[in-house]
Amino acid sequence: MRQSEPMWQPLDMLPMIARIVDEQVSGAQEQLRLLRAAADRGPYVLDDATVNRVEKVYGEQAADHWLYEEQVRRWRVEARDPEQVRAVDRLDQRAAQLREAIGGPRSTRRKSGGYDGDMPR
Repeated sequence: MRQSEPMWQPLDMLPMIARIVDEQVSGAQEQLRLLRAAADRGPYVLDDATVNRVEKVYGEQAADHWLYEEQVRRWRVEARDPEQVRAVDRLDQRAAQLREAIGGPRSTRRKSGGYDGDMPR
């Protein structure tokens, strides 16, 4: 099945998309903090279902991250005034932070029964 072309947003949607990315960054960073706290308690703290769900969710987010990158690229071409350029730059930085945050839970080594305590720092 062929996926349809993404619905690219006009530049006036930048503030809304920026808020969404800000919320995603905060949520991913909090989730990573919680996973690290669980890992600090030792191996096998999290059950397989939890580990599988985390890997699935963050894997899907990572796979879709290119959409933010492409949207930023398109807006960078459209941005005309300094305020727009700054807003696009900020979104680009936050999207990079999101990529890093969603990579954390996915880059962990997994053992049967849960995260093994070797979480990225």
